[in-house]
This record gives sequence, C-alpha cells and structure tokens, in this order.
Amino acid sequence: MPADLPPEDFRAVDAETSAAAPASPIAPAAPATPAVTAAVEKTVFLVSAKLSSLAAAAHGFFFVVMGLWPVVNMPTFEGVSGPKTDDWLVVTVGWLLVVIGMVLLLAAFRRRVILEVFVLGISTAVALIGVDVVYVVTGTISPVYVLDVVAEGLFIALWVFAARRERQKRRNTSLKSLVL
Repeated sequence: MPADLPPEDFRAVDAETSAAAPASPIAPAAPATPAVTAAVEKTVFLVSAKLSSLAAAAHGFFFVVMGLWPVVNMPTFEGVSGPKTDDWLVVTVGWLLVVIGMVLLLAAFRRRVILEVFVLGISTAVALIGVDVVYVVTGTISPVYVLDVVAEGLFIALWVFAARRERQKRRNTSLKSLVL
C-alpha cells in the first residue's frame, strides 16, 4: 500500500496481503507483485481523487465567497437578495457557510475527500435548496434565490458524479489486482 496515501482509501484492496485470482480456470494468472498493485492503486486513487477534490474545492470556494458577502458588505447583499429584518441571522448563516466552505477546501487541498466530506457537501446543498424553495414559494425571500437552487443542484450533480466515479475506480482497482 502506498505510504503517502491514507489506508482508509484502500479498503477494497490490500496490496501486501491480496493474492491474485486465476484469470481463467484453465491457466492461473501469476500473482500480482505488491509494487505493481500499489502503482495501479495509486494511479486509480489519484484520478478519482482529482474529481472528488474538484467537487470539494468548487463547492467550498462558492460557500466561502457567498458566506463572506453579507459579512463584508450587507448593503450590496441586500441589494441583490432583498431586504432582511434580522441582519445578525444573515451574518450567522454567512459565517456557517464560510466554515463549511473552509472544511471542503481543506479536504480538497489535502486530497482527502472521504465519505464525511461528501455527506457535508451534499447535505448542505440539499438543506439550502429546501430552504430556498420553501421560502421563495411562500414569498418570504426574493425569487433571485432560485439561482442558488440551480447552483446547489449543479454541485449535487458534481458530488454524485465524483462519488460514482470513485466507486467505479475502486471496483476496477479491486478487479485489476485480481488479474495482475
């Protein structure tokens, strides 16, 4: 297992202990060497990690920028999103988005986008979509929040695509280690 990658990212395959399965019932395949298996695992992990890191970085950056906006300049924020009665609440939500964004950015920077990071990104987007839809429909907030619904929907699609790609890469790594 590559020393520079976290062990939880290789649950499906352990290069030092896995033996290769026969490629066919007639001619058994040679066992995979730990070095070859580790190289394949590292390559597959980095490809899927790039997409997961992209999702985390993009969503994190969006949250930091959008969260800081009302904190830094409430008049321009209200000019676009409509007047607010409780500025303290807007600032509180802004800081919470900044914190979530920083966690996503840190995970992307470290290339450690684990399950908990996927859940944080997707569940935050779903929560924001729910709030936006309910309060736009009831007329409590400006229809401009539909743009946030679209943005969060795109981020959810990116997260789901990254998760599927990572799952597929892990499955392919497991299969490759059996036949190498």
